[in-house]
Amino acid sequence: MCERVAVLEPILEADKAKDYMAAYVNPTLLRGLSALCKHKPAEPIVSIATLVSHLALLHRGFTRDSIML
Repeated sequence: MCERVAVLEPILEADKAKDYMAAYVNPTLLRGLSALCKHKPAEPIVSIATLVSHLALLHRGFTRDSIML
């Protein structure tokens, strides 16, 4: 059964969505995908999720010493 999800913000137009992805999402994902190719972890989904979580913490002002990398 499919649940309905409330949309809290308007859906971006195509150009605005591309700009948003290029500015905020793609750089992080490319960094993560490059790391996956280099290290070939046994659990790639867990590895990229961990990397994205750590990058989000760094973006919020945490230091590398305060999070486990």
